[in-house]
Amino acid sequence: NLDQVHKHRVIKIWRIIDHFLSVRANLDEYIYIGKLVLKCAQDINDDRSVTDINVEVLGFAYMTKARRMKISDADRDYLLSSAKELISEGLNVYQQSGSLIGMGIAHRYLGMIAKLEGDYKKAETYLKQSLNNFEATRGLDNLGIVLSDLGDLALQQSEFDSSFEYHNRRLIFGKF
Repeated sequence: NLDQVHKHRVIKIWRIIDHFLSVRANLDEYIYIGKLVLKCAQDINDDRSVTDINVEVLGFAYMTKARRMKISDADRDYLLSSAKELISEGLNVYQQSGSLIGMGIAHRYLGMIAKLEGDYKKAETYLKQSLNNFEATRGLDNLGIVLSDLGDLALQQSEFDSSFEYHNRRLIFGKF
């Protein structure tokens, strides 16, 4: 029951809300608040925020809940499917707008989902696409995280040399 002014305020601070909830709240609260913020963005026709919230809040939350919670296989599959759908739709929007950071985040999340599903080749492809997206930006957003993800994935597959290279690059990156 928020008025337009308050909906605009919610959208302005949603990243702060997202950060706070990702650290402090349980995933059900995180999803509930994410849906509230999404509704505000939809009501004021802020398409960019709708996409970001679907990918970075709800897609991430569904993926994380599927990974962390003790749930049935059917619920896990549903959560991963929902996350994949939201993130894939977001990826299409980011590609159309040319948002390298958005594409990098979406590729990373799709890689994490593929890893959870046991498709390590697809996970590696998505994570490498994410790395390429982040390397093409001026900032260093998420670059270290993706290097760690690739190193961990290589280690899981007993590709020790590749894992060492990714983690070493991550350590070098961390010094800057």
